[in-house]
Amino acid sequence: MSKITKLVLALVFAMIIVNTSAKAEQEEDIEGLLKMFQSINVGFYLDSTYSYDFNEPDSGTIGARSLYPDDNEFKFNAFTLSLEKTPSADGALIDHLGFRTDILFGDQADLLNPTGIDSDAVSPYQAYIQVMPTEGLNIYFGQFVTLAGFEVIEAKDNPNISRAILFGFAIPFTHTGIRATYETGIFSAAVGVNNGWDQWDDDNDAKTIEAQLGLAGGNDTMEASFYVTGYFGKENDDFGNDEWRELITAVGSLSIGNFSFYVDADFGWQDEIEFEEDVFGDAFWWGIAGYIVWDVHPAITLALRAEYFDDDDGFRNPAGTDAGALGTQYFEITPTIAFKPFKGMHNESMSNYLDNFEFRVEYRYDWAEDDVFEDEGGALTDNQSTIMVQALYWINL
Repeated sequence: MSKITKLVLALVFAMIIVNTSAKAEQEEDIEGLLKMFQSINVGFYLDSTYSYDFNEPDSGTIGARSLYPDDNEFKFNAFTLSLEKTPSADGALIDHLGFRTDILFGDQADLLNPTGIDSDAVSPYQAYIQVMPTEGLNIYFGQFVTLAGFEVIEAKDNPNISRAILFGFAIPFTHTGIRATYETGIFSAAVGVNNGWDQWDDDNDAKTIEAQLGLAGGNDTMEASFYVTGYFGKENDDFGNDEWRELITAVGSLSIGNFSFYVDADFGWQDEIEFEEDVFGDAFWWGIAGYIVWDVHPAITLALRAEYFDDDDGFRNPAGTDAGALGTQYFEITPTIAFKPFKGMHNESMSNYLDNFEFRVEYRYDWAEDDVFEDEGGALTDNQSTIMVQALYWINL
């Protein structure tokens, strides 16, 4: 065999090896990409309501409502699309990385959006990258919901339709920054730094520190948990002054059989608030809410919430009126019934699609120490009664 022939054969053989190796690497890359996409969970939920205030306020706005403020209206509140990849402490580098995004479309977007997002139709209230370096330790970068309080943004995860006064006026909704959490056994802890309360763009360049300690455990008959959370940093008042704000919340839960009990206590302070032009003073607000939830039947749940909120300095002003800005104390009680009409009425293969239809009905009575709620004709009164109905549907694909 000539030298030229040997050289040609060698080149052909090398090309075959290179091509085979490249093809194998390409197949490995495709397999890894497919594995990553298969690990992404997709979900959505829909929230639609009708509300009626027996006071029939001329403004059409129900007082002390953070997410359902519209009187005598059918509302499409939210269509939320969620994408999540949960990281793992084992495997390749890609397995240690995850993310989550919750994008809300609907009327609640304008109520939830932080400073820096100017949209009344879309709210990306969660969008973060998650890293799990080792078992139990998670680090989050981006925007995430607050650690404070009991109730949450997602309607399906709350026992009542309307949100508590504490949810809307004692604590923030979201934060943009970095957060680290660690869990081991019954203990958990979190610490982070962020732009402040509901701020995509930091409006004062001061950062807020968050911290949480928690205990959670149980057995076959009982589960219990207790979390203490704190936020510390400078925040703006209505006149743009940056002063120190602190928030401490404590949330406890106890589940026994078909009954669950929850309590949420929140305490907030802010220094040197400008209540009126050139009129300064410190503000303090606090409140407590208790919940009883009874799973009467797999398809029926009864819930009762009772709440007290002290806004004596008028800084948080849940009523949203000029009288509310002078400060007062609020009380509310809210019974709710939730019904899943298709629960257990189909074969097991359809349960993921039909079990999560839920209808709720709620009556709520609010009253205050002063006349702060809007009445018919523009007058003010010390109470309001409302009813709400809600249709929910959610699914994880």
